[in-house]
Amino acid sequence: MATLRQWIEGFPEAPAPRRWFLAGTSIVVCAVALVVVLLLGAGHGDGLAFAFHLVVVLGALSALLCPVPAAATMGVLLQLSATYPELQSPIMVFGVLTTVVLVALRSAPAVSAVCAVALWYLALTSVTSKDFFPDDGETAAILGALLLAGWAGALVLRETLIKRRQESTQFTRRLEDERERTVKALHGSVAASLTSVVLRSESMAMKAEDSSREESLLIAEDARRAMREVRELIHYMRTDSESAFESSAMREPYTLYENLTTITGKLRSHGFTVVDSGVNEETLSCIQLAHGYTVFRELKTNILKYADRSKPVIVAVVNEDDTLTVAIQNTIAGGEPGVHMTTEIGLKDAAELVESDGGALSFTSDGTTWRCELAFPSRAHS
Repeated sequence: MATLRQWIEGFPEAPAPRRWFLAGTSIVVCAVALVVVLLLGAGHGDGLAFAFHLVVVLGALSALLCPVPAAATMGVLLQLSATYPELQSPIMVFGVLTTVVLVALRSAPAVSAVCAVALWYLALTSVTSKDFFPDDGETAAILGALLLAGWAGALVLRETLIKRRQESTQFTRRLEDERERTVKALHGSVAASLTSVVLRSESMAMKAEDSSREESLLIAEDARRAMREVRELIHYMRTDSESAFESSAMREPYTLYENLTTITGKLRSHGFTVVDSGVNEETLSCIQLAHGYTVFRELKTNILKYADRSKPVIVAVVNEDDTLTVAIQNTIAGGEPGVHMTTEIGLKDAAELVESDGGALSFTSDGTTWRCELAFPSRAHS
């Protein structure tokens, strides 16, 4: 399959795969030999004419795979039809024209020109009858004009295809160059900046008081996660592999239990008091979320930005009526949010991601409290 794809991508200049070339040549040669044997040994009936014209068609089409052998085969067939007039028909004219066109499309102009002239000559002469010069000028002129038109049209098409492929190759090369420059920019600027953030955060953690040391370490952890995602992005841009872009940070945690315990742990590390109820590993681990990391990161970010740190965050899990519901509630802090952060997705996007995982995400607020609920069919995941 790889050889076939390379041949198609390199058409019309690329030679046919070797096994195709040999197979096409062998079939045509054997078919011609069979026709010759039939002509020499048997009668010249309708069955022989049908077989002969079938060989003509196959010989013409084989020029796609083996241009020069196909032209030689057509020359032999032309001489056979000149020797046995009952085999002559309009199919021979179309066979010669098709061969000239395909040979011109698949071979260099000089080679195809020689083949076209040779076929024109063999179509108008007969070696067995010792007619070495065309005896009908009008027929020779008409046939020559047809072959010349087909040959010239095929050359134009060949040059057009070659030019378009070259332009496509140049465009692809430019895209690769731009992508490589982008990769170098990501690696040289973004990765270096994140490395600096990690080092400075860890340095601050070493010198800071206990109250701010955890904050500095969390900053360093988030920077490391971002570095991993940048590396995965760079690898994806260099390999075009979708799986390469699925970073470990975005693959894990995968179950609802892992996501829920991760968000509660993050909130506690940021100084929030988290009161949880019904968080059961056996029940919640049965529900798998392909987009859990992204969704819960958005929920955590909204709590960090808008929740009152002096009030507890309540996390409750209720499993009843074939529906498992996870409720997260917090008190809204007064004034403008003191933390400026974003996950680059909104609550509407998060709800769509949960829906794609087979659940539902809803939000309610009465001005003082904010509550979100994730609902999943409990039986569907058990």
